[in-house]
Amino acid sequence: MSKRTQIGRGGFSLLELVIVVVIIGIIAAIAIPRMSRGASGASSSALTGNLAVML
Repeated sequence: MSKRTQIGRGGFSLLELVIVVVIIGIIAAIAIPRMSRGASGASSSALTGNLAVML
């Protein structure tokens, strides 16, 4: 047996780290536009509510 199999794995390989970073990037690319759309929708709803109170 080699020393590597006796000691075990010490950490993640570069390929595993790259895959995790790509997955996080895909999730962020999906989530960020949805969050910004929600914020603009909330802003317009607040404006409509404030105008209704003023009238």
